[in-house]
Amino acid sequence: MLDLKIVAERLDRPELEVMQQSLRAYLLREIGLIEAEIQRYRERYSVFEPEELHNLIEAGAVSPHPAWEDYLEWQNGVDAVADLHELLLSDASQK
Repeated sequence: MLDLKIVAERLDRPELEVMQQSLRAYLLREIGLIEAEIQRYRERYSVFEPEELHNLIEAGAVSPHPAWEDYLEWQNGVDAVADLHELLLSDASQK
């Protein structure tokens, strides 16, 4: 297992700096993974926003299964990305 103190010493950086940069990198990675999944939904249904997929489902233009589950996952992904961006912005404003 990685040890913060050892990593900080080897990088010749303060532990707090290593921790903050690690958390920032982790959040950015999570955002990237979620955005990649969102892009798959956009390509699968040829729409840009989850609300557009919802409209297609309501109009009967796509089968509700698995589109409904995809819509919910997409909306959850959008919300998660917003939350992660908020965390990143709150970190930036504290500096």
